[in-house]
Amino acid sequence: MTDWTAAEQDKLIEGARSEMDLKLVQAGAVTRAYASDLDLWKSDDLVDITARALFRNLTSDLVLQATFAANYQGMIRELSEARDTPLIHRFVKLAALCEFRWQVTEGGYPGPTGADRHGQELITFWDRHLAAVQWRYIRALEALQRARRLPLNVYQVNIDKQQVNVGQVTLPGTSHK
Repeated sequence: MTDWTAAEQDKLIEGARSEMDLKLVQAGAVTRAYASDLDLWKSDDLVDITARALFRNLTSDLVLQATFAANYQGMIRELSEARDTPLIHRFVKLAALCEFRWQVTEGGYPGPTGADRHGQELITFWDRHLAAVQWRYIRALEALQRARRLPLNVYQVNIDKQQVNVGQVTLPGTSHK
């Protein structure tokens, strides 16, 4: 227990309530905005938002955060292709984020030599965690490749007894130029 007076405790509780009320008002405003504009979700890239939050949570060092962001953006460039649609680009970003998480996990892994200092249970945990992030990265790459191989909708048009086949991708979240 602390040595706070009842008035100090009440002030602390009131501050927490005010903060919660503000968060509820903000959440309500966001909910209303998304309900009134059904295409608003297209402007928010949750993978990028998640990546930035991850960088901030890993360190308060702004230079290191910038390094993380550059690594993430570099992987996006590495995985991107010129013909990628906005939908495919989301898969690219997800794979880049999974690759970054894998790197972070590798960096924290104590390895078999750490068994003496950390105990076998901790090493077993890290082995499983590393296998999980590796699996997730591989699955993200596989999903990206599957998305790139999605079939095209092909339309056959006959003009003066000449057949013309026209292919067009019509997937949700894609735009045509």
